[in-house]
Amino acid sequence: MTKNSLVFKPATLDAAPATSSFVNPVQLAGMLDAWGVLPGETYFREHVLRIVPDVSRTLRLEISRYLAGELTLPDMAAMFLAGFRATQVALSRDRVIEAVSTTAVGVDNAVKRRLSAVSLPPQVNLFAYGLGDGSYEEALRDWLLDSGACEQVSMFGFDPNAQLQGRNIRLIDLNELDALPAPDIFLARWVLHHVPYAERWAALLSILNRMRQGSVALIAEEGVFAVACELSVAQRAYALLFAILDILINAAVHPLWIEHGEFFIDYLSERDLEGIEAALDVPVRRSSIEVDCDFLREVLLVYEF
Repeated sequence: MTKNSLVFKPATLDAAPATSSFVNPVQLAGMLDAWGVLPGETYFREHVLRIVPDVSRTLRLEISRYLAGELTLPDMAAMFLAGFRATQVALSRDRVIEAVSTTAVGVDNAVKRRLSAVSLPPQVNLFAYGLGDGSYEEALRDWLLDSGACEQVSMFGFDPNAQLQGRNIRLIDLNELDALPAPDIFLARWVLHHVPYAERWAALLSILNRMRQGSVALIAEEGVFAVACELSVAQRAYALLFAILDILINAAVHPLWIEHGEFFIDYLSERDLEGIEAALDVPVRRSSIEVDCDFLREVLLVYEF
């Protein structure tokens, strides 16, 4: 198997990230600017600079312990989520989606560029992992057909929490995989970092191990993808900032999930990717595409089978 590694070095800040970087709005704005987050955007950025310091002031000790490596990112995400719930954060769904739209557009463009380079069969089987309402998968199917990449697309989805609302996507159970056609395209966008450790790999590997030769898996993820187990203080601060924004975005876009569901977040590492590849029974080549957007670091992982 061949691969390329992802090495992430956060941009240099005027000072090393500390608890005050989250508590002080001016320092928080400096982190956003140094890492190119929401440049020129006003609505979501202004709310972040007001809401995050308010909650961070109640978590000074915990943030310090996290930056020192004593607490985990899931620990901090749970605390910030509780803090946001307590302050009854209310954000406009449409305005937040608009604020981070460059991320969705950037990932979509990267997906389509990569699929344009793949020789697909006339009949394509598209498998989606964590597809939500299925609207993106249907739009991608339409693009595949309109572009002439294939003649027909059959869509399958694995998502215990899917809300498809009559879309022409067949939800699958892992027990029936052997009776289904082999995937030609596998797609997972911003899913794995929300899946708890105990459930993260089984479904993914069950599907990937059925990929046919010549097929492709596209996994959009975010985070630091650090090679080392021990993250630097800057990398830990970056991951925490990303997790906080992730919570706020989902609070606006999926409020019921945030209010009533179990919200988990922990980003993938290079070792996670190596673990996926070691568990695959089929030859695979990994590459990655860094997505250019006015937000935090987005990466499209490409597995060629």
